[in-house]
Amino acid sequence: MSTVGSISELGQRYLDGELRQEALRGDIRLSSKEDVPRLADFPDSERNGIRELGLRALADGRVGFGVLAAGASSRMNLQDLPADVAALLELSGKDDLPLSKALVPVIAHGGKAYNYLDLFLVNCRRFLEQAGAKAKTVIFVSEKNGPEIREHLDSCQNQGLDSDDVWDFVQPMEPQIV
Repeated sequence: MSTVGSISELGQRYLDGELRQEALRGDIRLSSKEDVPRLADFPDSERNGIRELGLRALADGRVGFGVLAAGASSRMNLQDLPADVAALLELSGKDDLPLSKALVPVIAHGGKAYNYLDLFLVNCRRFLEQAGAKAKTVIFVSEKNGPEIREHLDSCQNQGLDSDDVWDFVQPMEPQIV
């Protein structure tokens, strides 16, 4: 076993056997394609009902969008970047890779570089516009990359989403048992 930082009190209790989870029961197997029904495979009447149910939940503010943006770009090497990505990085006005992979530029449009997070937000905005709905978008960030992501969101004005509807959730970088 290796540790990152010191072991927390809760982690020590787990290691000492004071805390344990229930054993898994029943048949356990890998998920398969058949486990997740495709909406396109439903009959039209059922598919339309499911779509309406989802759109009502969205319009009522009972659901929202979420994205994990806490992944670090620390394993990306600037010298090993494909030429296209290096050109996009330059177009975005950056000399160094961002801390978060979510901010690595992936496409250019209209003379501007867009990253993964930009594209996610654009998709959220377009979906909400088409659905005539309003919903929250939650971006999960880490303590390390949160400031960089917030600065980017300010600079791109949340890709047209209302700033009151774009939230971030900070995942603490606490010591962990590995």
